[in-house]
Amino acid sequence: MFDVVKSETEQDITKAFLEHRGGLMRYLSRFLRSPADVEDVSQEVFIRAFRAAQKKTVDQPKPFLFRIARNAALTELKRQSASIIKLVDNLSPELDTQYEPSAEDGLAKKERLKIFWQAVNALPPQCRRVFVMRKVYGFRHKEIASALGISTSTVEKHLANGLQKCIEHARMQEDGEDVVYLRAAGDNRIGDE
Repeated sequence: MFDVVKSETEQDITKAFLEHRGGLMRYLSRFLRSPADVEDVSQEVFIRAFRAAQKKTVDQPKPFLFRIARNAALTELKRQSASIIKLVDNLSPELDTQYEPSAEDGLAKKERLKIFWQAVNALPPQCRRVFVMRKVYGFRHKEIASALGISTSTVEKHLANGLQKCIEHARMQEDGEDVVYLRAAGDNRIGDE
């Protein structure tokens, strides 16, 4: 029968993980919103650290764990972002305009959503991703930058560009029925300065 003996490095990693688990969880919660995601990623941190300790000596287990935690959290954010981007790329204005609370209000909302989605769909792909992640899903600038692998200033530029192009699109629609109907219904927000 084989006797499994942990190396000193494996023991150090296990001990450090148990001692600093609360701090790791708090650190991970800075990146991840869902407590379930934080728990899953913390488990992944331990597994990665333990496997690494089997191959090499880790002199400072605590900083090693936190470095792995950061990398694992960023990997999870990228995975979540890819899921959201796929969803956003597959959205169409018709999907979001089917719900009508009342005939009059529903029609006005449907028209505004139609104009909004037309404007959003006209944006360049990267700009559209950033714009939807921020305006529809409420991600913070740093989260978007991390998920898409771009800088925070690039996120801000995409948002400003997206907003400007959406406003321009709404203004171009002023001569069309959509905005005329919205103005007749008393909604002066689209196209006004």
